Amino acid sequence: MTADQSRPPLPAGIDTEIVIVGGGLSGTLAANVLGRAGYQVTLIDRYAVFPREFRVEKIAGDQIEKLRRIG
Repeated sequence: MTADQSRPPLPAGIDTEIVIVGGGLSGTLAANVLGRAGYQVTLIDRYAVFPREFRVEKIAGDQIEKLRRIG
């Protein structure tokens, strides 16, 4: 189902459709993309505050271009 299609409302007391565990690069990226697509997303991470420096040492080449394309 895409964000353009109508989704049924969430049950009473539920405020999220998707839960992502882990706020590293993949979890943060997934939460961002899904949120932009209109989903109610909750991101859970073991740290209460995001580190000042977000280090990802394995991004290069075509991965950088893919990240640019999704904004």
